Amino acid sequence: MMTGQLVVVDDGQILFAGGHPTRSMLGPMPNPTTRLILWLAGGRVLYFNDQRKFGRLWLVDDAGLAADPFLARLGPEPLGPAFTSSAFRTQLRRHARAPVKVVLLDQTVVAGIGNIYADESLHLARVHPRRPAGGLSGAESRRLHAAVRVTLARAVESGGTSFAEYVNAARGGHGFLAQARAFRREGLPCVVCGTTMTRISVAGRGTTLCPRCQRSP
Repeated sequence: MMTGQLVVVDDGQILFAGGHPTRSMLGPMPNPTTRLILWLAGGRVLYFNDQRKFGRLWLVDDAGLAADPFLARLGPEPLGPAFTSSAFRTQLRRHARAPVKVVLLDQTVVAGIGNIYADESLHLARVHPRRPAGGLSGAESRRLHAAVRVTLARAVESGGTSFAEYVNAARGGHGFLAQARAFRREGLPCVVCGTTMTRISVAGRGTTLCPRCQRSP
């Protein structure tokens, strides 16, 4: 779902939209990116949009879900009890030479962290994305673990990341973008120290950071 969107429409009005932020979530539904439409009880309609056509849908029962090989490989949910600081530290050491951002994006390490929330977590934790994962100190590892949980909790509470002009009618807010620390802030002042945010590439992924708060390794 990191490249797609789920949009709920109630009586012709968008009630909620979440997923990868493209403007296809703002216009009338369905649109050219819509791949699936589900009519829900109560008259609401759920649209699955996927501009890149990466999404897949399977209909399975509980037993099939438990036996799914892809789901079996996923790491713990970042807001779940299995995502502990010690378990996270173990994974960082297991991928010691990899850039820490790459480890955060590895779905077998922790599930559900995409490019946006990786950058947000690293900025909050004051960790440079290119730092070798095994080189983080115990304090840095704990700080990053806490930052991941805080970032994801804020994102869930805000209804996900969307555009500043998008209003989440279900929650009465503007989504996580209104409080983003790194996402789409290249060239803008860091919210912590005022240093101009910059953009680099980490393993081919565009990455926004503060060169002062997140010092180079």
